[in-house]
Amino acid sequence: MARRFPSPITIKEYDRMIEQGLLTAFDRVELIEGEIVEKMGQDDPHSMCILVLNELLRRTTPWTR
Repeated sequence: MARRFPSPITIKEYDRMIEQGLLTAFDRVELIEGEIVEKMGQDDPHSMCILVLNELLRRTTPWTR
């Protein structure tokens, strides 16, 4: 879904697009370096890796205990 705009999109513009309903939670996009990019899907192995890594980080970082 990456669309080219004349200039990079700012966070403020991106937030405005969400507020106006142009982007919703169902769009599965994110703002990366001024471009709106479609997020990759998460299959089962991907989801499991995220869960395991989150748990490891939770256990090893002092600010999450």
